[in-house]
Amino acid sequence: HIRVMQKGRLIEAHYGECDMPLWSKDSKRKQAEPPKAAKVSEKAPAKPPAEAAAKKELSTQEVQKRREVSRRLLMRFGEVVSVLMRAPQFRDLPLKHLQDLVVPPLTSGQFLVAEAQSKAQGFLTPVAAALWARVSKDVDQRLSQNLDKPLQLSPKEWNSGDIGWLIVLAGNLQALAPLLKQLQETTFRGQPVKMRSKSKDGKTVITTLTGAPKGAN
Repeated sequence: HIRVMQKGRLIEAHYGECDMPLWSKDSKRKQAEPPKAAKVSEKAPAKPPAEAAAKKELSTQEVQKRREVSRRLLMRFGEVVSVLMRAPQFRDLPLKHLQDLVVPPLTSGQFLVAEAQSKAQGFLTPVAAALWARVSKDVDQRLSQNLDKPLQLSPKEWNSGDIGWLIVLAGNLQALAPLLKQLQETTFRGQPVKMRSKSKDGKTVITTLTGAPKGAN
């Protein structure tokens, strides 16, 4: 994560940390098939007790690891939603669209959350968030058209190519400036990234941001 001082307040930004799904769709249960009699030549030799115990212990460690990963992702999910709730362009978003907007970038580590700490009480509050995608040419063309419609991506489209798109940039204006700067100097260093923005006359336009040149200090 990154810490930035902004007018006496501590701004702490957290990048994506892992690749782990928050939820999974319930798969259709298959009808149980009767067990087939195995041929003598197909029978696998019994594993030694020590090997079986080691495999069981490794599985337990993996379960514990995934539990911790899930907790961190759920915490980040809450932080992003907290920012979106206060953003005029996202606070009226239906819940059914929230999962498609937030979960894919969280599980692939394509997010950045900035937090501010209160001097009086010491509490941390999420104040800004960015979610980005890397899309294919076809998806890029679709996002660049129909500017009156909201940006929508299927889970697979968030990582369908190498064209950078900033899908969500929301939060406190004082926190957005250092957050966006960090993205340009790290994630999109030496690469352009597109985003939708409002022109002076209120129309939606496509803006292309240029990341810091590679090798620049």
